[in-house]
Amino acid sequence: MFFEAPDPGGLHWSQARRKRFNFCPAGYYLYHLAARDGYAALPGSREFRLYCAKFMMPVSAWGRGLFRKTLRRCWIPGGNPRRLPFAMLVWKTLERDFFRLERGEHHIDPKLAQALLEVEHGFCTLSAAYDRLCGELRAMLENFYASGLAETLDAVDPTDFRNRADEPVAFALGQVTLQLMPDLVWRDRDRLRVLDLTVLRSDEEENRLAALYLFWSRKCCSVAPERVKIEFYDVGNGLLRGGGVGRRDLTRLYRDLAGEAAMWRDYLIAAASDKGAAVLNRYARREQCRFCRFAGLCPAEHEA
Repeated sequence: MFFEAPDPGGLHWSQARRKRFNFCPAGYYLYHLAARDGYAALPGSREFRLYCAKFMMPVSAWGRGLFRKTLRRCWIPGGNPRRLPFAMLVWKTLERDFFRLERGEHHIDPKLAQALLEVEHGFCTLSAAYDRLCGELRAMLENFYASGLAETLDAVDPTDFRNRADEPVAFALGQVTLQLMPDLVWRDRDRLRVLDLTVLRSDEEENRLAALYLFWSRKCCSVAPERVKIEFYDVGNGLLRGGGVGRRDLTRLYRDLAGEAAMWRDYLIAAASDKGAAVLNRYARREQCRFCRFAGLCPAEHEA
Protein backbone atom coordinates (compact mmCIF):
# COMPACT_ATOMS: atom_id res chain seq x y z
CA MET A 1 0.00 0.00 0.00
CA PHE A 2 1.27 3.45 -0.86
CA PHE A 3 1.86 5.60 2.23
CA GLU A 4 1.15 9.26 1.58
CA ALA A 5 3.04 11.47 4.04
CA PRO A 6 4.51 14.44 2.17
CA ASP A 7 5.65 17.66 3.78
CA PRO A 8 2.47 19.21 5.24
CA GLY A 9 3.88 22.67 4.57
CA GLY A 10 4.06 22.11 0.81
CA LEU A 11 1.44 22.39 -1.90
CA HIS A 12 0.03 18.94 -2.63
CA TRP A 13 -3.07 17.98 -4.59
CA SER A 14 -4.80 14.66 -5.18
CA GLN A 15 -8.38 13.55 -5.65
CA ALA A 16 -8.15 11.61 -2.39
CA ARG A 17 -7.06 14.72 -0.49
CA ARG A 18 -9.99 16.64 -1.97
CA LYS A 19 -12.45 14.00 -0.78
CA ARG A 20 -10.96 13.92 2.71
CA PHE A 21 -11.12 17.68 3.17
CA ASN A 22 -14.67 17.90 1.82
CA PHE A 23 -15.76 15.11 4.17
CA CYS A 24 -14.43 16.98 7.22
CA PRO A 25 -11.50 19.41 7.63
CA ALA A 26 -10.88 18.14 11.17
CA GLY A 27 -10.53 14.60 9.86
CA TYR A 28 -8.21 15.91 7.15
CA TYR A 29 -5.94 17.35 9.84
CA LEU A 30 -5.97 14.12 11.82
CA TYR A 31 -5.19 12.05 8.72
CA HIS A 32 -2.38 14.17 7.29
CA LEU A 33 -0.75 15.61 10.40
CA ALA A 34 -1.84 14.20 13.77
CA ALA A 35 -1.62 10.57 12.57
CA ARG A 36 1.38 11.17 10.32
CA ASP A 37 4.12 9.66 12.49
CA GLY A 38 2.02 7.32 14.63
CA TYR A 39 3.75 4.23 13.27
CA ALA A 40 6.64 4.98 15.62
CA ALA A 41 4.40 5.43 18.69
CA LEU A 42 3.81 2.84 21.39
CA PRO A 43 0.97 0.38 20.66
CA GLY A 44 -2.15 1.45 22.53
CA SER A 45 -1.15 5.11 22.68
CA ARG A 46 -3.43 7.75 21.19
CA GLU A 47 -0.86 8.48 18.48
CA PHE A 48 -0.74 4.83 17.42
CA ARG A 49 -4.55 4.56 17.52
CA LEU A 50 -4.77 7.60 15.25
CA TYR A 51 -2.28 5.98 12.89
CA CYS A 52 -4.33 2.77 12.77
CA ALA A 53 -7.56 4.71 12.28
CA LYS A 54 -6.28 6.56 9.22
CA PHE A 55 -6.25 3.27 7.31
CA MET A 56 -9.77 2.28 8.41
CA MET A 57 -12.37 2.13 5.64
CA PRO A 58 -16.14 1.62 5.33
CA VAL A 59 -17.12 -1.83 4.09
CA SER A 60 -18.06 -0.69 0.57
CA ALA A 61 -14.86 1.34 0.15
CA TRP A 62 -12.83 -1.60 1.52
CA GLY A 63 -14.36 -3.87 -1.11
CA ARG A 64 -13.73 -1.39 -3.93
CA GLY A 65 -10.15 -1.01 -2.77
CA LEU A 66 -9.67 -4.76 -2.79
CA PHE A 67 -11.12 -4.96 -6.31
CA ARG A 68 -8.81 -2.20 -7.56
CA LYS A 69 -5.59 -3.57 -6.05
CA THR A 70 -6.42 -7.04 -7.33
CA LEU A 71 -7.05 -5.69 -10.82
CA ARG A 72 -3.60 -4.08 -10.84
CA ARG A 73 -2.00 -7.20 -9.43
CA CYS A 74 -3.71 -9.44 -11.99
CA TRP A 75 -2.48 -7.69 -15.14
CA ILE A 76 0.68 -5.77 -14.22
CA PRO A 77 3.72 -7.99 -14.94
CA GLY A 78 5.02 -9.81 -11.88
CA GLY A 79 1.84 -9.40 -9.84
CA ASN A 80 0.18 -12.63 -10.95
CA PRO A 81 2.96 -15.13 -11.77
CA ARG A 82 0.57 -18.11 -11.76
CA ARG A 83 -1.73 -16.26 -14.17
CA LEU A 84 -4.80 -16.95 -12.08
CA PRO A 85 -8.13 -15.74 -13.49
CA PHE A 86 -9.11 -12.34 -12.14
CA ALA A 87 -12.22 -13.61 -10.33
CA MET A 88 -10.21 -16.32 -8.56
CA LEU A 89 -7.60 -13.77 -7.55
CA VAL A 90 -10.30 -11.51 -6.08
CA TRP A 91 -11.67 -14.29 -3.87
CA LYS A 92 -8.20 -15.41 -2.80
CA THR A 93 -7.31 -11.81 -1.88
CA LEU A 94 -10.52 -11.46 0.11
CA GLU A 95 -9.77 -14.62 2.09
CA ARG A 96 -6.19 -13.55 2.77
CA ASP A 97 -7.10 -10.02 3.89
CA PHE A 98 -10.07 -11.15 5.94
CA PHE A 99 -7.97 -13.76 7.69
CA ARG A 100 -5.68 -10.94 8.77
CA LEU A 101 -8.65 -9.06 10.19
CA GLU A 102 -9.79 -12.15 12.08
CA ARG A 103 -6.30 -12.41 13.60
CA GLY A 104 -6.43 -8.73 14.66
CA GLU A 105 -3.43 -7.72 12.55
CA HIS A 106 -5.05 -4.33 11.83
CA HIS A 107 -4.26 -3.40 15.44
CA ILE A 108 -0.59 -4.24 14.89
CA ASP A 109 0.19 -3.07 11.36
CA PRO A 110 -2.73 -1.31 9.62
CA LYS A 111 -0.84 -1.19 6.34
CA LEU A 112 -1.15 -4.97 6.11
CA ALA A 113 -4.75 -5.20 7.31
CA GLN A 114 -7.16 -2.27 7.04
CA ALA A 115 -9.89 -2.23 9.67
CA LEU A 116 -13.57 -2.07 8.71
CA LEU A 117 -15.24 1.08 10.03
CA GLU A 118 -18.66 -0.48 10.69
CA VAL A 119 -17.08 -3.35 12.64
CA GLU A 120 -14.76 -1.16 14.71
CA HIS A 121 -17.61 1.22 15.59
CA GLY A 122 -19.95 -1.61 16.52
CA PHE A 123 -22.45 -1.13 13.68
CA CYS A 124 -22.14 -4.76 12.51
CA THR A 125 -20.21 -7.94 13.22
CA LEU A 126 -17.20 -9.15 11.30
CA SER A 127 -19.30 -12.03 9.99
CA ALA A 128 -21.98 -9.66 8.66
CA ALA A 129 -19.33 -7.50 7.03
CA TYR A 130 -17.89 -10.57 5.31
CA ASP A 131 -21.30 -11.56 3.93
CA ARG A 132 -21.85 -8.03 2.66
CA LEU A 133 -18.43 -7.93 1.01
CA CYS A 134 -19.06 -11.24 -0.73
CA GLY A 135 -22.30 -9.91 -2.18
CA GLU A 136 -20.77 -6.62 -3.32
CA LEU A 137 -17.71 -8.27 -4.85
CA ARG A 138 -19.89 -10.78 -6.66
CA ALA A 139 -21.85 -7.90 -8.23
CA MET A 140 -18.63 -6.06 -9.12
CA LEU A 141 -17.28 -9.12 -10.90
CA GLU A 142 -20.50 -9.65 -12.84
CA ASN A 143 -20.47 -6.02 -13.99
CA PHE A 144 -16.78 -6.19 -14.84
CA TYR A 145 -17.07 -9.25 -17.09
CA ALA A 146 -20.22 -7.85 -18.71
CA SER A 147 -18.37 -4.61 -19.56
CA GLY A 148 -15.85 -6.37 -21.81
CA LEU A 149 -12.88 -4.94 -19.90
CA ALA A 150 -11.52 -8.37 -19.03
CA GLU A 151 -11.23 -9.30 -22.70
CA THR A 152 -9.58 -5.96 -23.48
CA LEU A 153 -6.95 -6.39 -20.76
CA ASP A 154 -6.31 -10.04 -21.57
CA ALA A 155 -5.45 -8.99 -25.14
CA VAL A 156 -2.70 -6.59 -23.97
CA ASP A 157 0.87 -7.83 -24.20
CA PRO A 158 2.16 -7.84 -20.58
CA THR A 159 5.24 -5.88 -21.65
CA ASP A 160 2.98 -2.99 -22.75
CA PHE A 161 1.78 -2.16 -19.24
CA ARG A 162 3.53 0.95 -17.97
CA ASN A 163 2.51 1.55 -14.32
CA ARG A 164 3.53 -0.21 -11.13
CA ALA A 165 0.98 -1.70 -8.73
CA ASP A 166 -0.16 0.46 -5.79
CA GLU A 167 2.11 3.39 -6.64
CA PRO A 168 0.73 6.75 -7.75
CA VAL A 169 2.26 8.92 -10.41
CA ALA A 170 3.55 12.19 -8.99
CA PHE A 171 4.58 15.24 -10.98
CA ALA A 172 4.74 19.00 -10.63
CA LEU A 173 2.42 21.58 -12.14
CA GLY A 174 3.96 24.89 -11.23
CA GLN A 175 4.52 24.85 -7.47
CA VAL A 176 1.93 22.13 -6.85
CA THR A 177 2.89 18.47 -6.54
CA LEU A 178 0.12 16.41 -8.11
CA GLN A 179 -0.63 12.75 -7.47
CA LEU A 180 -2.77 10.60 -9.73
CA MET A 181 -3.61 6.95 -9.17
CA PRO A 182 -4.26 5.27 -12.52
CA ASP A 183 -5.20 1.63 -12.13
CA LEU A 184 -3.66 0.52 -15.42
CA VAL A 185 -1.62 2.28 -18.09
CA TRP A 186 -0.62 0.51 -21.27
CA ARG A 187 0.60 1.04 -24.82
CA ASP A 188 -1.86 0.29 -27.58
CA ARG A 189 0.25 0.51 -30.76
CA ASP A 190 1.02 4.26 -31.06
CA ARG A 191 -1.44 5.26 -28.33
CA LEU A 192 -1.36 5.39 -24.54
CA ARG A 193 -4.40 4.08 -22.69
CA VAL A 194 -5.29 4.95 -19.11
CA LEU A 195 -7.85 3.14 -16.96
CA ASP A 196 -8.97 4.76 -13.69
CA LEU A 197 -11.45 3.22 -11.22
CA THR A 198 -11.67 6.28 -8.97
CA VAL A 199 -15.17 7.00 -7.65
CA LEU A 200 -16.09 10.38 -9.16
CA ARG A 201 -19.02 12.49 -8.01
CA SER A 202 -19.52 14.74 -11.01
CA ASP A 203 -18.62 15.40 -14.63
CA GLU A 204 -16.45 18.27 -13.41
CA GLU A 205 -14.29 15.88 -11.38
CA GLU A 206 -14.02 13.54 -14.36
CA ASN A 207 -13.04 16.36 -16.73
CA ARG A 208 -10.46 17.66 -14.27
CA LEU A 209 -8.83 14.24 -13.87
CA ALA A 210 -8.87 13.69 -17.62
CA ALA A 211 -7.10 17.02 -18.14
CA LEU A 212 -4.46 16.09 -15.57
CA TYR A 213 -3.87 12.74 -17.24
CA LEU A 214 -3.38 14.48 -20.59
CA PHE A 215 -0.88 16.87 -19.01
CA TRP A 216 0.93 13.99 -17.28
CA SER A 217 1.10 11.90 -20.47
CA ARG A 218 2.71 14.78 -22.35
CA LYS A 219 5.10 15.84 -19.57
CA CYS A 220 6.14 12.45 -18.17
CA CYS A 221 5.48 10.00 -21.02
CA SER A 222 6.18 12.24 -24.04
CA VAL A 223 2.84 11.26 -25.58
CA ALA A 224 0.76 13.92 -27.32
CA PRO A 225 -2.77 14.40 -25.88
CA GLU A 226 -4.43 13.33 -29.15
CA ARG A 227 -2.78 9.90 -28.77
CA VAL A 228 -4.08 9.30 -25.23
CA LYS A 229 -7.28 7.44 -24.45
CA ILE A 230 -8.57 7.88 -20.89
CA GLU A 231 -11.36 5.73 -19.50
CA PHE A 232 -13.09 5.81 -16.14
CA TYR A 233 -14.73 2.62 -14.91
CA ASP A 234 -17.33 2.57 -12.13
CA VAL A 235 -17.07 -0.73 -10.27
CA GLY A 236 -20.47 -0.12 -8.69
CA ASN A 237 -22.56 -0.05 -11.85
CA GLY A 238 -20.15 -1.41 -14.47
CA LEU A 239 -20.21 1.73 -16.62
CA LEU A 240 -17.12 2.52 -18.66
CA ARG A 241 -16.85 6.16 -19.68
CA GLY A 242 -14.31 7.83 -21.91
CA GLY A 243 -12.64 10.87 -20.42
CA GLY A 244 -12.34 12.64 -23.74
CA VAL A 245 -13.36 16.08 -22.49
CA GLY A 246 -10.05 16.56 -20.75
CA ARG A 247 -8.78 19.54 -22.71
CA ARG A 248 -9.09 22.75 -20.74
CA ASP A 249 -7.20 25.94 -20.05
CA LEU A 250 -4.06 24.84 -18.19
CA THR A 251 -3.64 28.26 -16.53
CA ARG A 252 -7.13 28.13 -15.09
CA LEU A 253 -6.69 24.52 -14.03
CA TYR A 254 -3.44 25.37 -12.24
CA ARG A 255 -5.10 28.30 -10.50
CA ASP A 256 -7.91 26.06 -9.25
CA LEU A 257 -5.57 23.31 -8.03
CA ALA A 258 -3.11 25.73 -6.44
CA GLY A 259 -5.98 27.47 -4.65
CA GLU A 260 -7.24 24.22 -3.17
CA ALA A 261 -3.75 23.03 -2.23
CA ALA A 262 -2.97 26.36 -0.54
CA MET A 263 -6.24 26.23 1.41
CA TRP A 264 -5.48 22.71 2.65
CA ARG A 265 -1.90 23.66 3.58
CA ASP A 266 -2.99 26.81 5.44
CA TYR A 267 -5.62 24.83 7.32
CA LEU A 268 -3.03 22.27 8.47
CA ILE A 269 -0.70 25.05 9.63
CA ALA A 270 -3.51 26.78 11.53
CA ALA A 271 -4.78 23.53 13.07
CA ALA A 272 -1.26 22.72 14.30
CA SER A 273 -0.76 26.17 15.86
CA ASP A 274 -1.46 27.21 19.45
CA LYS A 275 -4.97 28.13 18.28
CA GLY A 276 -5.47 24.70 16.72
CA ALA A 277 -8.33 23.64 18.99
CA ALA A 278 -10.40 26.65 17.94
CA VAL A 279 -9.65 25.97 14.27
CA LEU A 280 -10.70 22.33 14.54
CA ASN A 281 -13.89 23.21 16.41
CA ARG A 282 -14.84 25.94 13.95
CA TYR A 283 -14.60 23.89 10.77
CA ALA A 284 -15.44 20.37 11.99
CA ARG A 285 -18.42 18.80 10.24
CA ARG A 286 -19.97 17.04 13.23
CA GLU A 287 -22.79 15.57 11.17
CA GLN A 288 -20.10 13.26 9.74
CA CYS A 289 -18.76 12.04 13.10
CA ARG A 290 -20.80 8.85 13.09
CA PHE A 291 -19.27 7.82 9.76
CA CYS A 292 -15.71 9.00 10.48
CA ARG A 293 -12.70 6.74 10.94
CA PHE A 294 -11.52 9.02 13.76
CA ALA A 295 -14.72 8.76 15.83
CA GLY A 296 -13.75 8.73 19.50
CA LEU A 297 -10.31 10.19 18.76
CA CYS A 298 -11.16 13.61 17.32
CA PRO A 299 -10.84 16.53 19.78
CA ALA A 300 -13.59 18.44 17.94
CA GLU A 301 -16.11 15.61 18.06
CA HIS A 302 -17.96 16.61 21.21
CA GLU A 303 -17.23 20.34 21.33
CA ALA A 304 -20.09 22.76 20.93
